[in-house]
Amino acid sequence: KQTHFLVDATGRIAKLAQCLGVQREQCDRLIGLVCPFKLQPHHTIAHYTYIEAVENGWWYAAVIPGNRLMTVFLTDADLLDKGMFKMDGYRQALSKTQLISSSLKDELIADSHQKITTRTAASSYLQQIFGENWLAVGDAAFAYDPISSYGIASALGGGFYAGNAIADHLMGKREALPAYSFILEQNYQLYQEMLANQYQLEQRWSNHTFWQRRHGT
Repeated sequence: KQTHFLVDATGRIAKLAQCLGVQREQCDRLIGLVCPFKLQPHHTIAHYTYIEAVENGWWYAAVIPGNRLMTVFLTDADLLDKGMFKMDGYRQALSKTQLISSSLKDELIADSHQKITTRTAASSYLQQIFGENWLAVGDAAFAYDPISSYGIASALGGGFYAGNAIADHLMGKREALPAYSFILEQNYQLYQEMLANQYQLEQRWSNHTFWQRRHGT
């Protein structure tokens, strides 16, 4: 069967766009080391989202369902201490945090099946987010630094605009897809300004490479 329109909603991999030969621009080298921990049955960790800056990146931690704590360390790929790929190195780095480690105390349970995984977290975008009878939405079109908390809101807004653009396009409105692209491009420019301002708030490690890159120095 043939379809009238295709939507690339495959996330950062942008599988459809790849097949069509569309290139992706990466704005930085941010990656995340992800490690979930089991928690004590009656742990006392507050159900907050913890964000803590350190000299070579920043940490994220949050209690998630299943009595677990999700932790993520974010830094640039070329700055990552390779020792953190091993559990001892990861836990040692986590123990050096102040806010997060003081909240954990003795709440983590050792787990021999525990794994550390790596995820790209770089800001990136497709050079072209629409074409003849196709468009990209969400992270497939534009992907955001997780510290901005911009990804979910952008995906919801982008889905709304995409739906309207597709409907208008199928009714013969030739300007629908270019208008969709323009809206998302403008939003991405605003995001880049906001992200720069957000990183500027942290000045304690302005002489370290990770922060220098984000401060434009």
